[in-house]
Amino acid sequence: MKIVNFGYPNFIGTIHDFLNHFFTSKAYQELYPNKKALLDEEEMYKEKSAEIFSEYSSSFAPTTRIKETYLEFLNDGSLELIGECNEWCREEVVNTFRDLLEMGIFRHNDTISFSNWYIKKYEHRIKNAFGKRFLWAFIDETQDTSEIQYDLLMRIFNNGLTILQKFGDPYQALYTMFGKGEDAWVPSRETIPQLELSYSTRFGESIAKVLRTTCIEKYEVLRGNPNKKSFKPYLLLYNSKNNVINEYLNLVKSLSDTNTEFKWSTKKIGAVGLMHDEVKNYYTRYKRNSDVKPKTETIIKNFYEIVMKGINANL
Repeated sequence: MKIVNFGYPNFIGTIHDFLNHFFTSKAYQELYPNKKALLDEEEMYKEKSAEIFSEYSSSFAPTTRIKETYLEFLNDGSLELIGECNEWCREEVVNTFRDLLEMGIFRHNDTISFSNWYIKKYEHRIKNAFGKRFLWAFIDETQDTSEIQYDLLMRIFNNGLTILQKFGDPYQALYTMFGKGEDAWVPSRETIPQLELSYSTRFGESIAKVLRTTCIEKYEVLRGNPNKKSFKPYLLLYNSKNNVINEYLNLVKSLSDTNTEFKWSTKKIGAVGLMHDEVKNYYTRYKRNSDVKPKTETIIKNFYEIVMKGINANL
């Protein structure tokens, strides 16, 4: 296969890129003719939505509470808000969404809402078209798909023609790590054959040995990478969070003094929490890096486009 074949008709990208590429702009043009989509960057959206909300209400905009909401585009041209939102401001929130969409400004979740509307309207034709275009479809990190993302992908690729393969670790699901409902993808419920990848490329046997019995379920087939040297993990039990960081640093110093390999290791030393602000519970002077950094998905997309342009230019 020549490398040029990774271009059209193939597609490589995040789920967000995929939905945007095939559905979002088409849906927006159909729902809002003669309008131009401007952006879907979360921070800029947050500022603009608060500004417009203030035109409808003197209260603070519930930007955090409505972050996980979606929109349904009804046949009469109105919007329905799907998800948690206080009734006292529901109408104001819907009006804010409406104005933002008219301006071509929308959220990450709105791109999914646009895609859902478009796929629902043209589902039969889309299934047929994608079945003919894509012989194979590979979904990586499937455990990190939201319920609505997973549903959209299944509606597209369960077309009887595309061979669909899903890769992922259900023990690392992001959307349900705080107990919010069930995972969208549950491998044990699949009716197709499964292939279990039991060897890790990230860590050695010393860590794998612990994980075999500390997962949600026993993972006895897990094996560490024999070419990776991982240091023995430690578990700290404490009564006060105020002492954890210092005790951790004492442990690091002790290991550095007694273990030459540990002392000269280039591995990072740091404090990590499920959420950035959780680190403040252990270290009050912690400040999150506020530097603006491009999103990983944007970097991947831009890099891919640059590579393909370079390849095509040299043909």
